[in-house]
Amino acid sequence: MNVKYSFLLIDDIAMNNMLTHLTIKRIYPNSKVVEFTDAQNALTYLKEQYSKMEDGENAILFLDIYMPQMDGWGFLKEFEQLNEKIKNGIKVYILSSSNSHQDLDKADSNKHVAGYIVKPFSENYLKDVLNNIQPSA
Repeated sequence: MNVKYSFLLIDDIAMNNMLTHLTIKRIYPNSKVVEFTDAQNALTYLKEQYSKMEDGENAILFLDIYMPQMDGWGFLKEFEQLNEKIKNGIKVYILSSSNSHQDLDKADSNKHVAGYIVKPFSENYLKDVLNNIQPSA
C-alpha cells in the first residue's frame, strides 16, 4: 500500500526535532516532515496549510508539552478552535520526556491526543504509531 504521510514536529529543542526527523526519514524517506520550535508558528502553519488538506491525506503531529511561550497544553487548547477538517485530518501524539501520571492522565483525557510517547523517539514508536493509523485511501 502506498500511503503518503506528512509529519509535523513541535519541540522547542531543535536537536529533538532533528533526531525525530531522521528517525522518520529512515523508515519513510519520501515523507514530508516539517519542524517547529514554536507552537504558535505551528498553529499558524496548520491554519494556512492544512485547511487545504485533501481527503484521505494522513498527517501525524508529534508535540512536546514543556516549552516556553506556548506549551503543548496551550497548543491543544488552540488546536480545539481549528476547523473540523484540520482537526479530523491530523493525529496528535505527545512526545515528551515526562512520564508523570498527571501528564499521562491529562493527555489521555484530551480527545485530540491519539497517544503518548516518552522520549527518546525510536523507530519502534514510529511503527506503533503508523500501525494504529487507518488510511482513508
